Amino acid sequence: MNMRPASHLLQLLLLAFAVNVHAWSIPWFGGKKKVLGEVAELDETSLDELLATESISAVLFYAPWSPYSQQALPMWQVVAEKLALSNPPIPVGQIDAAKYPEVRVKHEIIANPTIKLFIDEEAFEFPLQEERTWANAVNWINERTNREQVVTNTEEMDAFLDENPLAVIGLFMSERDSQMFKKTSRHFDDVSFAVTYGSNSREMAQYLVKLGKIADTPTRFPTLVMLYQHDEKAAVYDGDMGDYHKVDQFILSRRVPMVTEFSAETADQIFSSGMPTIFLFRDPESEEGQQAEAALREASTTLRGSVVFALASDKNELIQQQLFHELALENLEPSDFPTTRLVYRSTRSHQHRQYMDVKARKYRIDAGYGARACPPVTSPDHYRSFVYQYSKGMIKTYQRSEPLPVYYGNEPVVQAVGSNFQELVLNSPQDVLVDFYAPWCGHCRKFEPVYQSLGESLKPLRNTLRIVKIDATQNEVPVQITGFPTILLYPAGKKDTPVEFRQQRTVPVLTKFLMAHCTNPLTLSQEDPNAQWQGLSPDEL
Repeated sequence: MNMRPASHLLQLLLLAFAVNVHAWSIPWFGGKKKVLGEVAELDETSLDELLATESISAVLFYAPWSPYSQQALPMWQVVAEKLALSNPPIPVGQIDAAKYPEVRVKHEIIANPTIKLFIDEEAFEFPLQEERTWANAVNWINERTNREQVVTNTEEMDAFLDENPLAVIGLFMSERDSQMFKKTSRHFDDVSFAVTYGSNSREMAQYLVKLGKIADTPTRFPTLVMLYQHDEKAAVYDGDMGDYHKVDQFILSRRVPMVTEFSAETADQIFSSGMPTIFLFRDPESEEGQQAEAALREASTTLRGSVVFALASDKNELIQQQLFHELALENLEPSDFPTTRLVYRSTRSHQHRQYMDVKARKYRIDAGYGARACPPVTSPDHYRSFVYQYSKGMIKTYQRSEPLPVYYGNEPVVQAVGSNFQELVLNSPQDVLVDFYAPWCGHCRKFEPVYQSLGESLKPLRNTLRIVKIDATQNEVPVQITGFPTILLYPAGKKDTPVEFRQQRTVPVLTKFLMAHCTNPLTLSQEDPNAQWQGLSPDEL
């Protein structure tokens, strides 16, 4: 019998492995096949295609002029090579976020570079304080994508339970049954996951009963056991394991306590729950406030899985003041309390930078917002009715807004507020330039006369171009503002992709920007003696 030398066999195996790696390809990036192990250079369209077609992907957002980005680009190539060896391999891309400002806004990019891992279109951001090395990046991605720990005996189970107070244990007969569980495990960054297979699952289930973690041994497999430190301490799920949405919902509904006192310590937990949250604002010392809280707690026992509750009271605490401000409650009279508001923020990540960002939706059980009559807050039926009307889409969202200003029709710059931003900007058939400012901002105050002059100069174009400003500290706006002033152009017919102005803030430069990006043509008269561009050549504009 002929035997090949071991070294020759090893060479053949390595060659076969390399061929397989280069054979892996995916049909995104403008319809081109992209070989895994390489970094794909993305544009706005191919980034959207990537996130829509790949359940897991890693993207570097960079700016070519940034020294930190220049250092990160070769590191990112190594990351792509390492992630091509994952099972399954993970596609890697990069995008010039300076070239596509709408991408910066959409994906909340405030630093160059930024690394994001997308899992089923949910974004997780590489910690800014971590050193950007390929090893750190790969380890972080692997931790996010390989979430479940295989448990084979009671000693391993004891160690897992000791280290993880918020945990889900999957009891499966075969690994094939656990694919959706693996998918779900990647959706939560603060829940630990363990998995058992075969006859070991029955043994581990009996062991959990022996430890007093659950009351009875499950009779059906696969089964999930969720353990936590609040409320009833444990829950068992033996429903549809083929739909990860249902498994996600089971975990979401038990991830945080049903009722939590809102404070600086609990705010992050509440807003990261991924569940609709009903806030009760009350005086805990008053009889009516105590009745309202008792009614809420009674209703909470029947609303598990639909909503979670938070109690708010002390307006003197800074975090409470911020909440009152964001929900437009600071001007209410004492007689208006207790009162309720519902907030839904879809993200489950703890990495958000602010609570009431563009992902938050706010509701009030008020006839002015489409709601039907509702029992008083001192009745459990108030909370049941609120949840029912919300779940049926019967209540409109509301925005924090200053009062509507008086308009005369000839304003060079139109003052918008939260309640009419949609009408003036997003629903307008015109091109709309918006200055998002803060009254206390020195740069904003310096820019104010320049912006006013721009508006005066462009008044003849008011039928096709609107110049708008809005106090972004007092009015809720559907865009993430990371600095002041922020100047965005909403082109006619393309309002969902605003273009950010990031150049010298002068009338000629702003005019040139508008000429380049407006949908409607800007026909500017050189003969107008009042025009700010008077005497400038077309090249200067």
